[in-house]
Amino acid sequence: MKKILFAFSIFLSFVVQTNVFANASNIQTAKNLNGDVVAVWHTFDGTDFNLASSTLPNGGTWSSSVSIGDPSHTEMNPVVAINNLGHIVIVWSAIDLGINVLYMIEYNGVTWSSITQVSASDETILPNNYSIKFDDTDWLVITWSSYSLTLFDNIVRSSFGTFGSPLSGPTTLG
Repeated sequence: MKKILFAFSIFLSFVVQTNVFANASNIQTAKNLNGDVVAVWHTFDGTDFNLASSTLPNGGTWSSSVSIGDPSHTEMNPVVAINNLGHIVIVWSAIDLGINVLYMIEYNGVTWSSITQVSASDETILPNNYSIKFDDTDWLVITWSSYSLTLFDNIVRSSFGTFGSPLSGPTTLG
């Protein structure tokens, strides 16, 4: 009985002390040709899902995790890309006023950018239906599938541009 109580107290202590990390899920990682790695995941704080990230430079150690999203939104399903310059782009969906919105953030190796909305206000993003392509010239393309609130149909959209600069407005591909 003492062993069971001891094991339960250790378990309870772990859950209480690691609340954010005990609820981490949907972990995504990306690695560039230089061996640099980035990880991103969503956590559950008891109320909302939020995003966190950590980086591992080649030959280095993992950075402390940082919160990268907007805690006022329920953020889910992050996707991450890293190029050989060490630049990172993370895209995720978040529920905002009942609509799934696509957001992104960039990391230049030193600082995180502001969060940018990628999708338009006339669409709701379909879960897990978006991707990033990102090259060593810092050219990036984000493509997603959504439900058009004006056409009442599923559509494929894309935005593109250069890392650190505003992306093009969403273009409907089909």
